[in-house]
Amino acid sequence: MSNPQRSARATTMVLMSLPLLAACSAQPVVTTAEPTPSSSATDSGGTDDLIDIAELGAATIHAEPFADWLIGEQHGMWVANVDSGLVRMDLMDGTETAEVAVGEIPLALEIAGGALWAATPAPTPEVVRVPLDDPAAAVHIPLPLAPRVESSITSDGTLVWLFVGGPLTLLGLEQSTGAIVRTFEVTAGLQGLRFAGDALWASSPATGELVRLDPVSGEETLRVAVGPQPAFIASGAGSLWVMNQGDGTVSRVDPADGAVLATIPASTGHIAGGDIIATDSEVWVRTTEELAVLVDPAADAVVARLGPAEGSGSIAVGGGAVWLTAHDVSSIHRIPQSSITNR
Repeated sequence: MSNPQRSARATTMVLMSLPLLAACSAQPVVTTAEPTPSSSATDSGGTDDLIDIAELGAATIHAEPFADWLIGEQHGMWVANVDSGLVRMDLMDGTETAEVAVGEIPLALEIAGGALWAATPAPTPEVVRVPLDDPAAAVHIPLPLAPRVESSITSDGTLVWLFVGGPLTLLGLEQSTGAIVRTFEVTAGLQGLRFAGDALWASSPATGELVRLDPVSGEETLRVAVGPQPAFIASGAGSLWVMNQGDGTVSRVDPADGAVLATIPASTGHIAGGDIIATDSEVWVRTTEELAVLVDPAADAVVARLGPAEGSGSIAVGGGAVWLTAHDVSSIHRIPQSSITNR
């Protein structure tokens, strides 16, 4: 995703009692709305069952130039491609608490070894390691090739993994130093990347498969047919969750043997971009026809659909809230989880 950079701006938050306000000044703007009761969403699909996030008390932060990837940690919520690159926001009120200047970030973010990890292809290919307890001590680590655009970065607890290319190459970096210690050339076209069990798993959008990779040898050990155009992968509730962009479904896969346990019709249509995260109790999908969809892993069914649709972006949870970016409208939404689960 392209991301024209701009200099850092002031971070004072302004609270407004409006459903949404697109700010035209350089100041971030937060908008809020009081929750109002309405009927629960079902898994029937369609836009008529969307819950408007204004009814859920959502706070909206105006963020430029291209608010995208999100990931939460105990100190706050990180968002990519805001201000001069990476920004950390307070989990309760969304105020900016840290900023790290980097180039455009086309890969999902990762937390590993007490640090935030991000990769950027420009102005030079590099990985940025940001210590969570001291973001000002960020280290920029050169990469031999540019990161795979619209891909992921993951950790196995010891190494941080990402794709670069071409030819497409899988890199393993030490969490403590960022030193590249493993390099494997892999099949072209792999995209999403997630570690689960004792293996790395990657999506293959062109073939509609999930691919298992040995982190010691880099070899493919299994291919699993999922849905059309699988992209991003999440791990939670004992499963891998694959977002299939082609038809808006989510495939639930057993990481022990690759068995497809369920195929869930999450979105009502094709997902352009998007994102997916999973915990032991929730699976959230950032979609296109909707704003986001909540899947209950206990039932393998959609239990809530949020709207209105606002193009693509990312999704994360933290501080008792669901966070979503909508880069097409320069917005970050913070929605109290209790307002969704208590409906």
